[in-house]
Amino acid sequence: MKSHLVRLCKDTFIRRYGDVGYIFSQLTTGDRLFDEAGAVFLSALSRESQEEGAIARQIAEHFVDVTPEELLPDLEEFLSDLAGDGFILRGHSESELDAAEPRFSYGNMQQIMDSKRRLATQLDADGSPVLSDTQTALTTRFAEKPILFSLQVELTSACNERCIHCYLPPKRHQQHADGSMVRRIIDEFADMGGLSFTLGGGECMLHPEFVELLTYARSRDLSVSVLTNLTKMNDRMLVALQAARISQLQVSVYSMEPSEHDHITCVAGSLTRTLQAVERLVDANVPVQISCPVMQTNYRSFKNVLEWAQSRGMKAQSDFIMMARSDFTTDNLSERLDDEQTIALLADMLESDKQYKETIKESADPLDADDAPVCGVGRGTLTIGADGNCYPCAGWQGMKVGDALIQPLSEIWRGSVELDQLRGITKGNFPKCRVCPDRDYCAMCLVRNFNESGGDMMALPERFCQVAHLNRIEVEKWKQMQVEGRAENEQLAAVNH
Repeated sequence: MKSHLVRLCKDTFIRRYGDVGYIFSQLTTGDRLFDEAGAVFLSALSRESQEEGAIARQIAEHFVDVTPEELLPDLEEFLSDLAGDGFILRGHSESELDAAEPRFSYGNMQQIMDSKRRLATQLDADGSPVLSDTQTALTTRFAEKPILFSLQVELTSACNERCIHCYLPPKRHQQHADGSMVRRIIDEFADMGGLSFTLGGGECMLHPEFVELLTYARSRDLSVSVLTNLTKMNDRMLVALQAARISQLQVSVYSMEPSEHDHITCVAGSLTRTLQAVERLVDANVPVQISCPVMQTNYRSFKNVLEWAQSRGMKAQSDFIMMARSDFTTDNLSERLDDEQTIALLADMLESDKQYKETIKESADPLDADDAPVCGVGRGTLTIGADGNCYPCAGWQGMKVGDALIQPLSEIWRGSVELDQLRGITKGNFPKCRVCPDRDYCAMCLVRNFNESGGDMMALPERFCQVAHLNRIEVEKWKQMQVEGRAENEQLAAVNH
């Protein structure tokens, strides 16, 4: 029988970290980790089609006294497993592989979600499903020498909107990032084994080389995401976004009412331009995620945004934990919800926000170890501003950790004193939080602490604690209503039966 041809799907990425192999699909968000032997098998795969016999010969070179023929049964099992979960393609001709190549479309979202649910679980020894957490495994394995897994570059600090809640100072110096610097950063990031690359701002589409830098990042085999308000998208950008097979484009829509959305952006007509661009992206099958930050202006109408997005097959999420500005000013927090508004919002979220409901825990998890990290800053993520200054994350521009204009990315990642300090902070550094009954409903964030307390990341602003408490109370009430509703339905069914 003719040997199969094998190649990676275009939305699949492979990385080798020491003796560990990693494979990731941006289409399903499924991923796998492999030990040293599996990493050898993984590293033999390519975006170019290869016959299975040729792959076996490559792998055999890494083992002593093993022939390619002896490897074929193990290789067959390995490839069959990866093909079944949508990481690779197998076929007898190039045309067969091309015909089977998956691609994101809004018409196959249910199939993608079903694949995601399958890949998110593995069976325990007793056959029960357990959640797979490869990111935690990677972070733990490389705790001493963290991998820079995700990088965000601010293409420009300029923005054509002036959102009233923005965590960046409105009067900051506005400039475009030097294109040659961005290309060098992309190269260095790819050479370090980086995977997830985000183009942000400011408004990244204001950069004169947006299309070229997007295309270049994808050419370096990176999974590329874009953060934008879409009001400046043109035909050329749309074609480039589609051709680059981006992982995701995230855009904020605050309300379906122009008066509310445009009040938040401070730009008349911004909602109309954003929605028109979103509709064009949906028609072109470019993956869009709608973000809806919630504040006093839109807390009663945000659910209309989620419903609109979900009706078109888009992912959508809301967030109401506003953050002080990176220069420690807090005037933007005048839009923050009070207790009564927060309770009303949570009720609506429990009704309308699918992503929020998916994160609600059925029961409290066992307490994390004291040495568990608070978040990923310094352990897998980094942000670079348009001026080359490096920060732990996009909102943390009050702490400079390096300068990409004069330092190689690897030097910043491995030698920054500030990043080392962040890597040493764990959940054990917050003993009050360890015994708090609201801990499962609190998204502790070091940068939120830092910005709101004038630069003290270890401070615990009271408002965040209060929101976590309200969240717990409302979720527990909602869960009890679900239990009572199920019991009532069961009783009715029994009577009718």
